[in-house]
Amino acid sequence: MALVEVKLSIADVTYATIEAVERYNFNREMGNDWSKISKTWPEAIAREINGVIAEIAVGRWKDKFPTTLFADRKSGDVGEFEVRSTAYSYGKLLFQPDDNKNRRYFFVTVDGHYRALIVGWLWGWEGIQDQFWDTNMPVPCYAVPQNLLHDPEELD
Repeated sequence: MALVEVKLSIADVTYATIEAVERYNFNREMGNDWSKISKTWPEAIAREINGVIAEIAVGRWKDKFPTTLFADRKSGDVGEFEVRSTAYSYGKLLFQPDDNKNRRYFFVTVDGHYRALIVGWLWGWEGIQDQFWDTNMPVPCYAVPQNLLHDPEELD
């Protein structure tokens, strides 16, 4: 599988940081409980920064803009695509039971500030399967290894 490398700038990281704080504050205002996935608020913001950087990478690669308006996020993170990310090069694509099964989920690793790797993608229905359920994760979820993802360049 070919990885897609996307270079990032200081401006990308700055934007991601500002957007991440906005999302964190929005989620707090909406009463969302970030403590289920992060132990501290700085960890929650770091996870948001990583996610925004991944969305910027997919957006730049697909020539689309990430969705920043909270009311519009139901239609996808970047166009019709969902984006999941991790700071770990060996990480897995994670799904929750209520994720949309009819969307494509791109998986991006961000192991530094100035580079993101688009590893691959899956349809939600491909990842939300019993064999991927993992109770060893901090929050139990479906966890799909990278070697089972579709090549990012091959969209059907």
